[in-house]
Amino acid sequence: MKLHITEQVQEKIWHWVDKADFEVSGLGIIEIMDGVPVVTECFLLEQEGSAGETELKAESINKAEFEHRNLKKGEIRWWWHSHVNMSVYWSPVDKETIKQLGTNGWFFHTVFNKERKCKSAFSCPQTIDNEFVKEKSVYIVEEIPTIFWTTIDKEKVKAWDASFDEKVKKRERIGIEKPWERNGKGNKKKGKEADQRPFTKTASNHILGRQEAIAEIEDAFEQGSTDAECEFFFEAEIRRHGFNIQALRALYQREKYAEGYGAY
Repeated sequence: MKLHITEQVQEKIWHWVDKADFEVSGLGIIEIMDGVPVVTECFLLEQEGSAGETELKAESINKAEFEHRNLKKGEIRWWWHSHVNMSVYWSPVDKETIKQLGTNGWFFHTVFNKERKCKSAFSCPQTIDNEFVKEKSVYIVEEIPTIFWTTIDKEKVKAWDASFDEKVKKRERIGIEKPWERNGKGNKKKGKEADQRPFTKTASNHILGRQEAIAEIEDAFEQGSTDAECEFFFEAEIRRHGFNIQALRALYQREKYAEGYGAY
């Protein structure tokens, strides 16, 4: 069970909580949407609050119910109040209020504070009827998840995307040609179809990192490049990282054909 609160209700509640340096309370309208309870509206009650409590008077509740008697959607099934700067918890007075409101039907309850924290509960009537006990009581769940709905303006999203596309570019490794892919087919031609051009390097100051270089060398092994070709093409990486092509090939073959190996 989760209680959902619309963005409009959330903004209104936070405004009232921030405005008062004492506890305030009110009620709210809940609509059941696809089996989910959603708080779609909230309002204040006539009250006198203090730093430590807010009194929920029966006449104030009756007046609010009368004013909202012609609701087309939803019912008044939510009680909310603030704890100002205190933590969000259920005080003894809160628990009694939760019990009273849950006597005649299901009700949700939420307490807020100025730190943007909240806690929600649920209550409803229950009847115990057996050969030993016959009584009516209130079933209470003192903590249920609270989900705040958020609506994002589609035009804002478009502007965010445009800014991202303008300012953010993915860095591509440039200036490096893989000799085993020089025919554009991802593999090395052999025999008469072999490209007889000598291996060439595109001028670049970019040197691959250790793990990236190992992955590229393994790719070269896979495509059939010789040790001499790999030593020529990866000359800078071999010098920087101290690679031994013959040792790398042996380890590569061990991984491919045997039980595997660790990091170089």
